[in-house]
Amino acid sequence: MREEKVLRCGKPSDRNFDKTGVTEDRVIEKEKRKKKKKKKKKKKKKKKKKEKKKKKEREGRRWVDV
Repeated sequence: MREEKVLRCGKPSDRNFDKTGVTEDRVIEKEKRKKKKKKKKKKKKKKKKKEKKKKKEREGRRWVDV
């Protein structure tokens, strides 16, 4: 009943036949297609760079960075 135009999509024998000449299911499907939103693209996460282990040397009992 929302659209005033008479569209010939369904036969009068259909269960959901509207006075406008359109089956209600098809009207609903059309509206859903119009309302569909575009999916947002996911942003790629940047990988964190691994820190290289610093070389260490023994100085007496302790380990010291080189």
